[in-house]
Amino acid sequence: MELQEVFIELLRMYDLVLCEPTKPWKSLNYGMFLQSQFWIEAYAIREHV
Repeated sequence: MELQEVFIELLRMYDLVLCEPTKPWKSLNYGMFLQSQFWIEAYAIREHV
């Protein structure tokens, strides 16, 4: 399974919510961007049958 398929399945199966939406993440540049303190909660989406 390719990595892009994994991300699509995670977004399809879980509702992702920011833990603290008013607090921004920290971003550093070391030749490549690094984000930290970006906390999310994942809630399982129940499918309607």
